[in-house]
Parts: sequence; C-alpha cells; structure tokens
Amino acid sequence: MKKEGLQFALEQPEDSARYRSPQDIHENGYFSFCRTQERKDLEAKYDITQIHMDQHPIGAQEAQTNYNSHQHRGALPVNGLRGEPDDKSRATEAFRSMTLQQRIQESKTWSSWVEGLTAVI
Repeated sequence: MKKEGLQFALEQPEDSARYRSPQDIHENGYFSFCRTQERKDLEAKYDITQIHMDQHPIGAQEAQTNYNSHQHRGALPVNGLRGEPDDKSRATEAFRSMTLQQRIQESKTWSSWVEGLTAVI
C-alpha cells in the first residue's frame, strides 16, 4: 500500500549475506538491517525499492558495495551495477599505509559517486 507524501531514502553498506557464505554469516553473527522483518515491513507498507550496487562505476574510487532503499524509481538503472578499480589491491595497500589524518582527508572524497547517481536519475 503506497502512502502518498512519504519520501524515504536509506543508503548503507551491502548486506554481508550477499557476498559471504551462510556459514560465515552464522559463525560470525554478521548483522544487517537488510535482513530484518522491520525493513521488509517498511518496504512493503511504503512501496520502497531496494537497489544493490557498487559505487565505483559511477565515480567512487573504491568499489564501495552498498544498498539503497527508497521510493525513487529513477535510480533503478543502477540496480546490480558492479565494478571495482583495476588497481584495487594497490589502492587498498596505499590507503592502509596512510596516517589517520590522511585517511580522514581521503574519506572526504568518497561521496563523489553521488554525482554519478544524480546523473542517472
């Protein structure tokens, strides 16, 4: 049942159950809002759509696998979009070698993918 007027958007890391084995999820107790009944009820009640994607193909420096939940159907073309940098291991190693201050500064660029998502919408 769609409720007119409600605008909802949620962006968070992808559910680990989508890329880890069921045994790993069980043994380590990885939690995800994506697997809760509350999330399922909210999406059903307000006609909310899930988008699962990597942010790299639309501008992020890393793959940044994530989950979006919202009512905006304009983002559907990016559902299932996957991709990571060609030099991922080198980029990961470089990031890990940074000082905390450098990491904080670098993380300020991570929302650059939003412009790509906006262009798709």
